[in-house]
Amino acid sequence: MTKAEMCDRISSLKFKLASETSKVASQRDRIQQLQNELIKKNDSEKELLKLQRIHRQQEQLQQHQNHSAKVASLEATVKQQEKVIEKMEKALDSKLRERNRQSGDKRLVLKKHRGESDCRKDEIESALAAENARLREELERTRQQPPTVVIQQSAQTKEILPLKERLTLLNKLEKAEARVQTLEAQLEENSRLWGRQKQEMLTKLSEHSHGFVHTTVLRNVSSDR
Repeated sequence: MTKAEMCDRISSLKFKLASETSKVASQRDRIQQLQNELIKKNDSEKELLKLQRIHRQQEQLQQHQNHSAKVASLEATVKQQEKVIEKMEKALDSKLRERNRQSGDKRLVLKKHRGESDCRKDEIESALAAENARLREELERTRQQPPTVVIQQSAQTKEILPLKERLTLLNKLEKAEARVQTLEAQLEENSRLWGRQKQEMLTKLSEHSHGFVHTTVLRNVSSDR
């Protein structure tokens, strides 16, 4: 190989080396760019997951607050039912006293009838009191259940709950919702039952009062003849 050929060969190799070096640098820059994009994408996904977890926690907190509000509403309903029972008792006592005043010489009959009414009233009061006591106890247990998790959020830190605790909280919330619905159905049924019993007792008292008045009128007419 002549000297000129050797120079051409060396020059060709240098050019090829420079070209390959440029390609390697370009590939290195491309790899670095892809790595940076991948890092940004991972950071975005982490932020999205974090926001989703925070949103779910807020929903769970709202469910717990709604549950507490329903418990408070049920407690108010029970207290209102107790007031209704008290008014029923007063109305029955007032009717009985009025009937006693109007009956005059029929005290023995009235005493017997009042004994029957008192017995019936005591039975109803006992049943209603037992039912109310049971409902109040159930509501008190529900109200006093400690929250499964306390979610603390501030401008500085936001705590993320583990998956197991979130599932436990959701399970307990579902059970509590079912218990609230059952209590609401029982209270609604009790309201209808108490309304029917009240109407039946008032009707019976009215019938007896009218019966005694009618008997008195007939005897007075017979005496005039």
